[in-house]
Amino acid sequence: SDDESRRVAMYFALVEVAIGCSIGSAVSVYRRGGEGNELCKVRRAFREKLPKSPVKVERGPQRALRAQQLQELYSAFEDYLRSRSMYYVSENVIKPLTRADQVSYAELAGPSTLSWFVSHFWGMPFRHFVQAVERHAWSVAGEAWSAETYWVCTLSINQWNVETEVGNGDWQMSSFYLALRSGFCKATCMILDEKVEPLRRAWCLFETFQSLRLKDEDSRFQGLLFCTSSGVLNHGAKAYDVAISIADSLSTLRVEDASATMPSDKDMIDSLVRSYPGGFKQVNAFVTASIRGALHKARDAFEADFRVLDVLLDERSSGSEAAAETAAKAATGGAGGVSKSPAGVRAAAV
Repeated sequence: SDDESRRVAMYFALVEVAIGCSIGSAVSVYRRGGEGNELCKVRRAFREKLPKSPVKVERGPQRALRAQQLQELYSAFEDYLRSRSMYYVSENVIKPLTRADQVSYAELAGPSTLSWFVSHFWGMPFRHFVQAVERHAWSVAGEAWSAETYWVCTLSINQWNVETEVGNGDWQMSSFYLALRSGFCKATCMILDEKVEPLRRAWCLFETFQSLRLKDEDSRFQGLLFCTSSGVLNHGAKAYDVAISIADSLSTLRVEDASATMPSDKDMIDSLVRSYPGGFKQVNAFVTASIRGALHKARDAFEADFRVLDVLLDERSSGSEAAAETAAKAATGGAGGVSKSPAGVRAAAV
């Protein structure tokens, strides 16, 4: 009958769908397994390039990494990272590498004393993070960028002893505090994109608060530096569109709304901020003033470039090729042309 024929047809259609789903799942598992096996090989090869034994040091400022070491880490695993975040790096790269020795990655790779404290959101693509750090290193050290040292929580804390790293409930004994308040730190490098996620996280608020206090206490401390994959906004990075997006997001952001995975962490940090003169209002004012200063720097850089390019076009339209060539060199920073920073090269390639 027609009904019987429809039932049979439906039965075989369902069987076909089930088989297709099973094959798709098997292929997905196979691919993940294949990637996992290859990643293990890459990890083993990378581990052989690191020092044979870790250099164990006290928690805090001694567990920084050089910018070169950060770039080497990214380069070794670039094929697997793509747009993946620090969460992926932590679970699939850092923890497997440090499991045998139960140390921080900085101790495994070779630690240094910090110059810069990095505040960041783990959910940001690791590629963006590395580019931002490299851009900062290039902006402060030029050709010597690779030797600049950074304290990065994912890489500087011992992930096998997290309770101790966060101070066992005492924020003044946390590795974050010990590093930032060590006397070696020149500034807090906050890694940002248009979403400004770090300022929505309670522990980043803690770091921002400590940066405010340091800025009040030590005139040498440079405060908050807003670092992006396009450059450091405070240093006049040519990233006007990014600066506008960040400023727009910050115009309505309130640091008291920052969240934390552990409610007890947020309660502790909120209480700490409230105890400071001015409380959250003062911290919001500090963040606002910092981004406003950075935005003005970005605007100044944009206007300077605009003036040079205006001269270039004016001279070219008047037929003065020699003058146009001089203006072109000025527009690109001299005969050397555009920035040769490693982040710039990589950013152009991806």
